[in-house]
Amino acid sequence: MENYTIGFYLEKLYYIPHFEPVIKEIIKRNISYVIIIPKNRGRDELNQREESIKYCQEKGFTYCLDEEHRECNIMVFGNAPRHISTPFKKSALIMHGTWGGKTVNYAPDLNDVDLRFLDGKFMEDRLLELFPEKKSIYYISGYSKLDNYFQLTEEDRIKFLQSCHLDINKKTILYAPTFYPSSILKMGKKFPEDFAEYNIILKPHSHLFLRKRYRRDLHRLETWAKYPNVYLAHFNETDILPFLNASDLMISDMSSAVFEFAGIGKPAIVNMFLRYRLHDRLFPHKARKRLDTENFYLWEVADTPKRYQNMVKNAQEALAGTDKNKAKREELIHYVMGAVDGKVSPRIVDKLLELNNSIKA
Repeated sequence: MENYTIGFYLEKLYYIPHFEPVIKEIIKRNISYVIIIPKNRGRDELNQREESIKYCQEKGFTYCLDEEHRECNIMVFGNAPRHISTPFKKSALIMHGTWGGKTVNYAPDLNDVDLRFLDGKFMEDRLLELFPEKKSIYYISGYSKLDNYFQLTEEDRIKFLQSCHLDINKKTILYAPTFYPSSILKMGKKFPEDFAEYNIILKPHSHLFLRKRYRRDLHRLETWAKYPNVYLAHFNETDILPFLNASDLMISDMSSAVFEFAGIGKPAIVNMFLRYRLHDRLFPHKARKRLDTENFYLWEVADTPKRYQNMVKNAQEALAGTDKNKAKREELIHYVMGAVDGKVSPRIVDKLLELNNSIKA
């Protein structure tokens, strides 16, 4: 059975932007690695395994299928560890997103690893309140996904906008809604017309392409994409960094994407006019349980409009250069995201090698 030092369990394709900078650092150091690609889930509407294989082939990454006979010293997960076919000795977690207003990062099973990488001090403080006995597994590394941002240039911005058939001389709005709860169906139906003098890039969460229940949301985005100033990203455009580089303003929902944008020093808007399912409207306390409301002060990095009309006003102000949240953003971003310095991946690899050495010892 072939053995690798480090494995990456690619449960979902959208975890790859967090893994990729780390993989590149591993390749640079000539460490053996493999990306494990699991079978498709029955509810997926797209062949996610096929897309993951294609991505690895295009990048020249070493990969194998979960059912193939491989073993790893360390397995890196992007979410709670699963029972997988590939055997491993130690495990680590690079969570697929930072704080985004929900309690998902506090799930106990995310701690079922030997080493858990954290973005910043905020998450460490919060987790130590909840799980003080797990102190030894936490390590603040920063947010690996942003490492490659520092390699992007103005020329990259221009080429990217041209590839989207957008005007390189216009300012660009990045609308990056999450899957639930989402503002998509509560946005103005003529959103592209309200911002006709700007480029609009639509970068939805991958679940909109994968799940039947989000078809209405996806259809609304597809309708907007017919406007000449709008580009809708495809499912396999997993890397958000070119989108961040090309954009002047992000509009999103309660999503970690907001902190990614704030992390590179740009203004964002968090829509608070969200559409909830009937069950959550009937039992709002159940929806609130999934929200980390006691830490909503962190949304001060952005504007938080409660109506579409307010969002339009906030967006126009930001695009005119009024960055009124800059001071608060700079104050909070390091607390949540850690050091945004392009050196997160080397720190992660150093720590993974320490873990590997503990196996040998």
